[in-house]
Amino acid sequence: MRFRGVQVDLVYAGVCLPWCPTTWSGPQRDRSVLRGLDDLATAHSLNGIRVADEILRLVPETAMFRTMLRCVNHWAKARGVYSNVAGFLGGIGWAILVARMCQLYPNTSPACCSRASSAALRGGSGPAR
Repeated sequence: MRFRGVQVDLVYAGVCLPWCPTTWSGPQRDRSVLRGLDDLATAHSLNGIRVADEILRLVPETAMFRTMLRCVNHWAKARGVYSNVAGFLGGIGWAILVARMCQLYPNTSPACCSRASSAALRGGSGPAR
């Protein structure tokens, strides 16, 4: 869908809750919110926000994670290796990879952690500390 010339991917998820939460921090971690859903697409939509929140909860430094993820996504798109459809990692795959690198090397800069990621993908060692 396009809105004022901008490509928008809008997903609707209808849930059976007695109230509309202002944040999903509580119910999104609770799997009971997934019960009673009539559509698989709705469950996938809710899983997206649940997984994203869980990744942010598990990384030691969210600012470094976000910076590094932006760099990795830019790198992957520029080289044409950002696509689930084509058999490459997609958004969540790259996010999980970056999150793991942030867990392994929590005290390094995003640039050094990016070098460690490429070394790990090639089968080499991590960053020099």
